[in-house]
Amino acid sequence: VSDADCAPVEAGAQMEEILASEGFKWKGPLKRTLGDDVQGALVVVHGGRRVLQLVGDLRKAGVDVVHVSGTRIPLHGRRGRQMVVIDVVELEKSFEEAHSRFEMVSDSLPPNGIFATITWDADYLETLTVLGAGFGWEAGSVEPISHSHFMVVMVKTDLCDALLAEGNLDALLS
Repeated sequence: VSDADCAPVEAGAQMEEILASEGFKWKGPLKRTLGDDVQGALVVVHGGRRVLQLVGDLRKAGVDVVHVSGTRIPLHGRRGRQMVVIDVVELEKSFEEAHSRFEMVSDSLPPNGIFATITWDADYLETLTVLGAGFGWEAGSVEPISHSHFMVVMVKTDLCDALLAEGNLDALLS
């Protein structure tokens, strides 16, 4: 996917069209990319009403899934299993908001946990991948999943917790 393919969607009418469109479904690139990872894992889907179809589809597929619309990531019930966070970001976010979300997910996910972010905002995805690279996350490429949205999937490594414990997040950002 080229940089031009990942250009952010213009605000205004196009954003209204995106928000009015149907929700995300467990099919196509999303299912191909995360299908094996969600089996047997605790999956946390973060987002508004457009993720409800995805949550329902995952439940029908036998996946243990929790939908959250706030910022917290529920850890209760993981019982030592793999954890996958699917974050759907519909509104433009600042660098500080991306940093805050990355730090929260980094602190919550165990090593080998998966953080998948879906958004139309290429700058947000770039910020997350730069933060991930700085903290030793394994990052995949940016993949188109619809006519207006892209996804990046990152896997947390043991190195990330060591760097967070040393307080290096602030050093990376300064």
